[in-house]
Amino acid sequence: MLPLVVIHPALADRDQNKQGRQAFAIGDVENMTEAAVMYAQEGYNVYVEARTIAKNTPPGRRGDLSYTRGVFAFVVDSDADKGKAGHIDFEPSLVVETSPGNFQPWLFLDQALTAEQARPLGAAIRAATGADSATGVVTQPYRVAGTLNYPTKTKQQRGRFAVEPVKLASQGSRVWTHDELTTRFPAVVERKLSDAALPVGRSGKGSEKVVQLLTRLVPQGKRSEQFFEAVAVAVEEGLTPDDFEALCLQHRQGCVSRFATPETLRKDIERVWVKKLGKDAAEKVPQRDKGRIKRLPAVVTVEQIELLHARQLIKEAVQSFFKNSGRELMPIVWTQGWSVPSARQLTLVQAIAVATGVGKTRTTTYEIVDYVRQLRNQGDQRKIALLVPLHKLGDQIVKDFAALGVQAQVYRGREADDPNRPGKKMCDDLPAVKAANSVGTSVEASCCEDRRPDGTMVRCPFFDQCGFQRQKQSDPDVWIGSHEYLFRKPKAFGQVAKLIIDEGFSQSGLLTLPKDRKGKGLTVEELEAPVEFMPQLTATRGKMAQALRMQPEPERLRSDRLAPVEQRWLVAAGLTVEECREAAVKHEWSLVEQPQLYPGMPAEERQAEIARVKRPPTFVRRMARMWRAAQHLLEQSDTEAASGRLFVEFQGTEQGRIRVAQTQGLREIDAAWHEIDTLLLDATLPPLRVLNAFFPQGVVQVANLRNVALPREHVRIEQVLGAPVAKTKLFDRMRENAPILRNLQALRRYILQEWLAVGRKSALVIAQKEVASWLKANLPKEIAVEHFNNLTGINDYGGVRLLITLGRVLPGPEEVELMAGALTGVMPMPASVKKNNWTWYDPTEKLVTTRDGAAYSFEVDLKHPDPTAEDMRTLTCDAELVQAIGRARAVNRDASKPLDIRILADVQLDGFPVDELKVWKQPNDEESQEVDEMKASDEVVAAVIPAGREVEMIVDGMILQSATDMAKAWPEVWASRDAVNAWRSRAMISVSRPFREIIKGNDTEIPAAWGIVEYRPTGRGQQTRKAYFNPAVVPDPRAWLETRLCEGDELAFCDVIRAPRAPVAGAPAASVGVDEAGRVVVGRKAPIGEQTPPVAEVPEIEAPALSALQLRARQALQARMSGQQSTRH
Repeated sequence: MLPLVVIHPALADRDQNKQGRQAFAIGDVENMTEAAVMYAQEGYNVYVEARTIAKNTPPGRRGDLSYTRGVFAFVVDSDADKGKAGHIDFEPSLVVETSPGNFQPWLFLDQALTAEQARPLGAAIRAATGADSATGVVTQPYRVAGTLNYPTKTKQQRGRFAVEPVKLASQGSRVWTHDELTTRFPAVVERKLSDAALPVGRSGKGSEKVVQLLTRLVPQGKRSEQFFEAVAVAVEEGLTPDDFEALCLQHRQGCVSRFATPETLRKDIERVWVKKLGKDAAEKVPQRDKGRIKRLPAVVTVEQIELLHARQLIKEAVQSFFKNSGRELMPIVWTQGWSVPSARQLTLVQAIAVATGVGKTRTTTYEIVDYVRQLRNQGDQRKIALLVPLHKLGDQIVKDFAALGVQAQVYRGREADDPNRPGKKMCDDLPAVKAANSVGTSVEASCCEDRRPDGTMVRCPFFDQCGFQRQKQSDPDVWIGSHEYLFRKPKAFGQVAKLIIDEGFSQSGLLTLPKDRKGKGLTVEELEAPVEFMPQLTATRGKMAQALRMQPEPERLRSDRLAPVEQRWLVAAGLTVEECREAAVKHEWSLVEQPQLYPGMPAEERQAEIARVKRPPTFVRRMARMWRAAQHLLEQSDTEAASGRLFVEFQGTEQGRIRVAQTQGLREIDAAWHEIDTLLLDATLPPLRVLNAFFPQGVVQVANLRNVALPREHVRIEQVLGAPVAKTKLFDRMRENAPILRNLQALRRYILQEWLAVGRKSALVIAQKEVASWLKANLPKEIAVEHFNNLTGINDYGGVRLLITLGRVLPGPEEVELMAGALTGVMPMPASVKKNNWTWYDPTEKLVTTRDGAAYSFEVDLKHPDPTAEDMRTLTCDAELVQAIGRARAVNRDASKPLDIRILADVQLDGFPVDELKVWKQPNDEESQEVDEMKASDEVVAAVIPAGREVEMIVDGMILQSATDMAKAWPEVWASRDAVNAWRSRAMISVSRPFREIIKGNDTEIPAAWGIVEYRPTGRGQQTRKAYFNPAVVPDPRAWLETRLCEGDELAFCDVIRAPRAPVAGAPAASVGVDEAGRVVVGRKAPIGEQTPPVAEVPEIEAPALSALQLRARQALQARMSGQQSTRH
């Protein structure tokens, strides 16, 4: 019988009523399929085993090996979610995609095996692949393609909330024999204890005893003993260090947590293992093979949505949001003791992930128009609020609404530019606003308009001309504002019916610690100072000071000198949750002093008043934030928890080392918004566990439209691995060194090379801020340059011909840990890998797929061990790269607007299958080379070699033969004639054959569209030289040569000996391009989607702009060209 296993996702402690097994006769396909579909529709996860079982197998004995009759397949559980994707370098019979990025390759057998034969072979497959522990287990059930993957509570804790379809990724005809498998996967050799050696590799074994020891809660100070005991049991049961490490990574909250830092968990395991077995006999663990690109044998199909279908789906999802309300959809199920649900509990918060360019903003605009008309027809005057990342985007949306007959208004902050008064800000008294903000008092009452105690009304002298006040007089149907207003709803918005948030806001919702904390924070001495007439608050502050003093200074401080406050020290000092709560909401606020500021107050008087106040609202808010962080920490059930919002900073001063309490946190969404149905629209939607931190009522993702198919015939994507795009390889703040300058120049010439390949058409380059600044100063003005984190909502580049992204934003592990701590209130498990004396990310396997189904894997240090910290890294790094690529609006391209995309980054971009994967190789014409990090043989992926220095001449449209003149024309490229000759020697073996002939002076290799000119500088002994020019770039070669070589003096003579000729119809573009190896060549096929462009004619130049001699040369050139063309005709 073939068993079908069903398990309900809500299963908690193995409730037998929520799981079950149904066995079917071999060949009963119809009934088994019908049962699988039925259970899937009823909310069950459906599985099938790779074995048959006896008919008399009793209920509840599904996992018993003794009832196995035959094993007909082995399955690899490639679970990337848990970092256990493994190495799949064999040909599977079929591959099931259980959820995005997670796969289960099946290996079918030609003949069934017994359980005794299959068990050791399954262990060998598990050890060889390094995949999840379910790999090769005879009794393990595996998911059925065509059903649904409902996330369990455990997966939801890892951030998996979406219900995903289980798909058949690929199906082949490969069938394995027993002999082939045993040859391909050698049996695991178990080491005996007498070997006294540190074993390597995975045996595939597990141990319940070890898991119990790792997860058992023990008193403080006993965790080392517990960890050593777990290692001892692992050794006795034959586990390897790799097996034990896998178990530790799955159970990090027990005794393992104390050994994760400052050294790596791996080193701790080896240290204790060696202590158990004997240090002298321990073997050294081999180093991993980092940077190797491998092609996977399986064909991977990335399921994508067609553009028109995606637009229909987004329309239906947005319509559903406006049609329904939370009060109608929320079930009336309340916890005991609630009689009437609150407005927040009745609020609907929906999220839609949708790729850039699909038209989410335009679609939402149309639906808002329909909804507004519906409200007005019902006599409902409520507004719609639309929050966007940029005012510029809001201005465009206002125009779209106006075209549809609906009034919209952008609500701007005081420091924003006033669109009605060019050169002015919305507020004319920003110093007063800054002063009010510095003490945390109301800006409206302190700076704009307020009633004095005597009843008189005081107004700012600029009130009547103020743009900020003027906008409040508007009565639009739709208010448009920045994401900032999510955290403080403007009163001008009035009553709002629906709230729409366009693009991500989560980054602006984190109050992370500033890098410059000078003068901020609270010293222990300040906390210990008595508070007059408030003994209870004095005692509570004293306990906090005692806890901060008890916190030991770590042996190795974080780079920011911060140590998260641990719960145990707060408990030891006697602090309680209630004391922290009362201090935050009652005692501290009773001490607040409100500065007596008023509109129009003289600046000197205002500063004096601010200096007089010792405990302004800003000070009290800082104190309250400290108490709320402590309260949250004390409420944690984990007694070893450390705060993610309260830290001790160890500062060095002239008086010695002091301790300062520093706080960070999460900005709370304005309570008024929680009573309004909300829709989130985002191309890089954060995981729901991130969004739920802002929306306690919970967020429901109703659509995932990220993977929209690009028009293949009009968009070509090429990804390059191993390029020197890391910040450390491009900028060294301490000095300018040769390797860094070489890297910058190599990237610049690569950009020029690709720009030439698309015919010098519009291009956009996106890089990190410092790199972008350098490129902007060193690239032609036709190439636009932007930097990451300055892209969201920008629609100016929807028509560029070429898009190149260099690297990506990558904050360090400590930075994303602070972000995760601010989000959750608890410090995450820290990264522990050491790289160049810095803590860095864990190694992980990344996957790149092509549109043809090829898949390549490579290993990079790019994963944080903590799920929430990894979420923050992904939002900062990967999501920003997706936003960058989206600026070119690839989904909207057609034959009239083709697009080439070049991604230079070692990342995995889900939903972006590429046309070709390449590996970077430094140009061979440079003096020295850096070692390539990425390694791939020519059979795996091709290499891309950036253009050498010859591209400088090609871009300028002039190729010179004289080494002396080359050094004069491009002194920043070649410092001297000798430098030119040295470069030529190297270039003769690195450039393509046509360009080698050009260097030698062979005119036959010059494209017909280029002209040839002979010239001679003025002076005794000067020789006649030859040069080649592109008339589309250099219409007047004589003027160019005299400007670059003679400093404005005239040449002795300059004669065009071959004029440019128009290309033959249908021939490739006669321009300098790039060959298959990535080298600059003369002539290449037209880029994707382009016809051969016509050769630009020599443009007319106004006579007054030329000297008399230059004018005569110009006229002679035109006459010669005209005569040659007439002769040809």
